Amino acid sequence: MIWDLEYDGNQNGQSDWMEVVEIAKLLGFSWGGGDFTRFSDYPHLQMDFGLSITELKWGGKRPEDVTD
Repeated sequence: MIWDLEYDGNQNGQSDWMEVVEIAKLLGFSWGGGDFTRFSDYPHLQMDFGLSITELKWGGKRPEDVTD
């Protein structure tokens, strides 16, 4: 994998990495290079399904909704 944000291996005028980002965002992923508000993490893509980190840790549920 080439992490160069400007590399255009297929020479179509768009960087390969931005082509990946475009497809990932269509699939619902967040991108660390444009969607993160506190810092940029360009090679980072994540799928959080609209849930917070806490909700993800609890299997998609709020901790108060989890019963033993």
